[in-house]
Amino acid sequence: MADQADISRHSHPLSGIVICCTSVPAEFRTALAKKAVDMGARHVLDLTSDVTHLICADLATPKYKYVARMRADVRVMEVEWVDAMYDLWINGEDINPTDFNEKYKFPTFHGLAISLTGIQELRERKKIEDNVRLHGASYHPDLTKSVSHLVAAIASGREYEFARNNSISIVTVEWLYDSLERGMALDESFYDRELPREMIGVGAKPSATVPSGEKVEVSEKRKIRKRAEDMLGSGSQQIWSDIMGQAANPKPKKRDEWGDDPGDDVIMLDYPPQRPQKRGPVEATGGKARGIMSAVTFYIHGFKDKHEKTVRSVLSSHDATVVSKFEDLESYRESSRLIIIVSHTISKPDCPEFPGAKVVTEWWLETCLYESRFVEPSEHFTNTPFEEFPLTGLWGMDICLTCFTGIKLLHYQNLITLLGGSFHDVLGNERTLLISNRPATGDKLQFALRYDIPVVSDDWLEACVKERRVVAFTDYLIQGQGLANRAHGMT
Repeated sequence: MADQADISRHSHPLSGIVICCTSVPAEFRTALAKKAVDMGARHVLDLTSDVTHLICADLATPKYKYVARMRADVRVMEVEWVDAMYDLWINGEDINPTDFNEKYKFPTFHGLAISLTGIQELRERKKIEDNVRLHGASYHPDLTKSVSHLVAAIASGREYEFARNNSISIVTVEWLYDSLERGMALDESFYDRELPREMIGVGAKPSATVPSGEKVEVSEKRKIRKRAEDMLGSGSQQIWSDIMGQAANPKPKKRDEWGDDPGDDVIMLDYPPQRPQKRGPVEATGGKARGIMSAVTFYIHGFKDKHEKTVRSVLSSHDATVVSKFEDLESYRESSRLIIIVSHTISKPDCPEFPGAKVVTEWWLETCLYESRFVEPSEHFTNTPFEEFPLTGLWGMDICLTCFTGIKLLHYQNLITLLGGSFHDVLGNERTLLISNRPATGDKLQFALRYDIPVVSDDWLEACVKERRVVAFTDYLIQGQGLANRAHGMT
């Protein structure tokens, strides 16, 4: 006689499975969820930490991108996956969900249109062409505007310039092979042709899984959703509309890795929507509140065309004046504050200079939007370009953060990667360092103290940036001075 576990397994074959959907139209999602629940699964709208399967119809969504980068534990499946099992189950057949994993796995390059340039070896081109087609994309020997991705071996040539001018994603060959290895299309911004060679692919994939019992999961509530990671390219990756929305309502709905509004899967807006400002200068006539950038004239430098358009739109939506030519700043020297905004991937020595103008990065602008005010560039070291990166001493350092929230959490994650370190959400006993906000509290801190992992304040990170080298931990330890034996003097 079958035991109770066998009966339950046969009657509810999806017991223990938690599904979440992305890019699935609401009417289909409702029917799909009902079938899955009938078979014993649990359906959630948010991509919470207990989700086991993401049902996907389009890879250009924030949930997909987050799973690709951060969640190696989640399987990404086609919509047909549930229907295939349900049709057999409803007819009385016993099913094992694992038998359907490969057949209904969401194709790595689903729906993409890929072209190549700069790859001369015919055997290599054929290999790429076959892989592209085998994994769900179409291959285009000729580059047209319908192509979504150009795999470029060199950052020059007619096809390269055509792609730049037509908002076609340009990636290195590593993007192709890393995506195939991951089984998901990775974030293109980590494979930008203009990134330093040693930065290609850094941070694009999940870290190796930390063994059970040797880790503390990230438990801080996120004020900035993870889908804010795909906007400005070259490692910056923010969605302005999300930042503005979170600034208005900074408390997340629930404790999870990433909360999504029901059915909300927008990955990128042509331009961010305006929202009312809490306060701002008032015009003398009419009493209309003016935007937080109304007294500032900007020059934008160092962004790709589509990203420059986004920055320009954001600035304009907050009543800034934006000039198209560097020399046009001269006309506003007496009447306006001048700011040059550059990509955070441009080092300070490479930034243009203009008398009286402050130079900031898009991280400064994100902070202004998050706080709904004009932030003085001098208020935080992440607002302005960095002198030098990556820092040699950070290679091989596995770093975690704790007690940070909001925009600072997001910027510090990206800064660690920019400087050459490896950021990890999960704290395991093999990690090199824990950077904590004050006051330092929580499970991560206790875990670090137990396993003799140095815990420093973010002043250490600022000191490394200013000194252009990795400084010793000693002066920045915030708890557990017994850790000094590991606070080695790095130079």
